[in-house]
Amino acid sequence: MLSNVNSSYSLINYGTTTDSILKKKTHKYDMVFYDNLYISEYEPYLIDLAEYFDNDDIDKFDQDILNRMGRHNNRLVGFPAKVSYSVLFSNKILLDRYNKSVPKTWDELILTSKEILNEEKKLNNTNLIAYNGLVNEIQLILHFQILQVKKQ
Repeated sequence: MLSNVNSSYSLINYGTTTDSILKKKTHKYDMVFYDNLYISEYEPYLIDLAEYFDNDDIDKFDQDILNRMGRHNNRLVGFPAKVSYSVLFSNKILLDRYNKSVPKTWDELILTSKEILNEEKKLNNTNLIAYNGLVNEIQLILHFQILQVKKQ
């Protein structure tokens, strides 16, 4: 098992470490847990699990989730170990103050946040954070680069 206990651990190096292990084609690991954000990069190195599991077992999973999280290039390369739910908390007081609705898209979130932050700065309220998803700058840049590649 490769973990933060027996290796240097960093969220920034997560993808590099997993990528390196997979490219070595080592048989040292029987199972790999990976963030499905990287499924397109890891898929070529992973076996097609549909060849090893009965359809009855595969059908026990929510197929919509399985298709989005475990399938790539018509291959079943992963089963979800956990499914996280994303939640956006909104400051209803500030949204109401500026006659804004709860953002439903990233673009709306960015625009609404900028407008409220600018207005609040005029009132000398500089202690606001528009959005903090516990994502550091490097992860954010990588995430948007991956999204841009997928759009092309």
